[in-house]
Order: sequence, then C-alpha cells, then structure tokens
Amino acid sequence: MDGRYPTEKDFDYYSDMIGTDNVKVTSADELFNKSPTPHNWDDHAGVMIVIGVLAYTDNVDYSLNVKGPT
Repeated sequence: MDGRYPTEKDFDYYSDMIGTDNVKVTSADELFNKSPTPHNWDDHAGVMIVIGVLAYTDNVDYSLNVKGPT
C-alpha cells in the first residue's frame, strides 16, 4: 500500500489458487490499522488499490470483478 506496483515477490495481498478465487481487502485489515499509522493518505479521500494478475501461459482469458464499499 505504498504506491509501488505489485511484482511476483513484492505484494501486500495474494492468492495462490489456480482457477476461481477471491481476495477480500477491507479497512479492518491489519495492514490499514497498524500503530502508528503506516500510511500518510487522507482516510476520508480513499485509497488507490493496484491489482496485478499473473498468468502462467500465454493468451489466458480471465475476468476481474472489483466491488466497492457498500
């Protein structure tokens, strides 16, 4: 959550499943609530989340569904 793009070795959240899966990120996660606060963003303005998808073969079809706050 520090502005870097995710790589195969540098990321905050991940799934190692092959096939259908989901990863849930919430403001209640430890990453957002460590003391002292590790971020310098305005909590009221929101946070940009960067999502990376790794494919092990060429020409892979996939869909990505992102659900915002409810």
